[in-house]
Amino acid sequence: MEQLKSKLIDERFSAIEVKEYNILKKQATISAVTDLFKWIILSIYPFLIYKLHLILIEKKLYENYDIASNFIITMLSIAFLIGLVFMSANIENLINGFFNREFWILNKHSELNNSKK
Repeated sequence: MEQLKSKLIDERFSAIEVKEYNILKKQATISAVTDLFKWIILSIYPFLIYKLHLILIEKKLYENYDIASNFIITMLSIAFLIGLVFMSANIENLINGFFNREFWILNKHSELNNSKK
């Protein structure tokens, strides 16, 4: 099994040294963990907005139509939606970083080669 893996590494990554392969493999995990952390923060965010909404109702700031409180909730909701769009575009890195590191490494390698040209 190890020989097959070594042969695949040599064939697929002729331009990358084995040391660079190992670095990228570690980076795949690091990237996936940071993306997972961002998803956790993003999933907690709506509950915080809702909690703020309840606090504003409790202080009766909505009864007088306080523009500042409505503006805060609206801006926080828009920020959440923007974050959701950006994180959705990044979901592939999260999945590949945990479950298919070699594919992640191939993508990163091709991105690096394209940026050098």
